[in-house]
Formats: sequence, structure tokens, C-alpha cells
Amino acid sequence: MSVSNLIKTFHDRGFVHRDFKASNLLLKWPAPYEVFPSFALIDMDGIRHVRRTTDKQRHRAVARLCASLLGGPACTLTDQLRFLKRYLAARGRAACDWRVVWRELEGQVCDKQHAKTLRRQWKLAHYGRE
Repeated sequence: MSVSNLIKTFHDRGFVHRDFKASNLLLKWPAPYEVFPSFALIDMDGIRHVRRTTDKQRHRAVARLCASLLGGPACTLTDQLRFLKRYLAARGRAACDWRVVWRELEGQVCDKQHAKTLRRQWKLAHYGRE
């Protein structure tokens, strides 16, 4: 199961995660690596069940995941775009919808990065460490 399908299924079943980031995804890929890897969610205390997940909740999770992958060589912007297109298509949305959602997510990711920078500066000022 791909990450986009995992998140889609997770949301479709009415679950949201307050801290949906890359470090909370566990990759399981048994040797000799001839089959596709599978993914599992960890840090389950951030999960709650809702009647119906909203676009805002879904986009927040995707934005947090994207923000957690920035700066690392393992995930490029092209990879993130492919993920978004696959995630939206899996939800039955039109192919052209990705542009609107991409712009919205870009703003959310920038806000998340800015908040992270401010939090890091505050920690350095008050504790002398991150």
C-alpha cells in the first residue's frame, strides 16, 4: 500500500492525526526487497475518530507530512506533487483540482516552516538548545 493510499484509507474511515509527519510513518520492507514496501502509522496517541473528515483536516495532514519532508534529499517537490495527484485521484477528485490544493498546501507548509523556525529560536533563547 502506498503512503497516499494509506492516508486516504485512514481519512475515509473517519480518523485524523494531530501530528501526521514522516517520522510517524513506519516503512516495512522485508528482504530481499522484491515486493513493494508497506507502511504503518506509529505515535497512535495523536489519533482520534470523527464522523467525517473535512478537507481542512485532510489538507492539514498532507501539509504537515510535506513540511516534515522538506530539506531532506529523499523527497523532492516532484515526489510531493505525484503524491498529491495520487491522493486526490484516490479520493475521486478531478485531475485539475491538484493546482488549487497545491497552492493551499504551499501556504500551509510555509506557515508550518515559519512557526517551526520561531519555535526553534525561542528554544535556543530560553534553553540554549533546540
